[in-house]
Amino acid sequence: MISALIAGVPDENATREAIALCEKIARAQLVVKCRSAQSSFDTFGLPIDDLAIDAIAELFQRNQSGEYVQLQSYFECIDQGSLSSKALLAHLRRLVCSKVNNHLIHLRSQHDPSFWKVLRNCKLAIQTLHKIGRASCR
Repeated sequence: MISALIAGVPDENATREAIALCEKIARAQLVVKCRSAQSSFDTFGLPIDDLAIDAIAELFQRNQSGEYVQLQSYFECIDQGSLSSKALLAHLRRLVCSKVNNHLIHLRSQHDPSFWKVLRNCKLAIQTLHKIGRASCR
């Protein structure tokens, strides 16, 4: 299915299957985040199903030729011929979960700018610490 999506212009069935699969993955990621209390979805005013669709929407944007640019860009660096379908699914899960996390951060930044500033500063501090740690190991 993934190969059909990135090979060119996929047929409707492959697209429907891929959207349904990505939506399930996104919904599962959102449920896990909700259960672990890492994020409060009530403040966004959207049900989890809508959040899932919104999070993966960018993946299914097409260019003028009808190709899924983001999916192609992500999977072009992966040797699909040498990977099993399970490994390809793992890569897709990684991509979808990343989209979900980024979407939640974006929503949080719109709803709570102060929290966003704190989160951004924490991320920058962690990146700086990693750079310092790498430099001291040399």
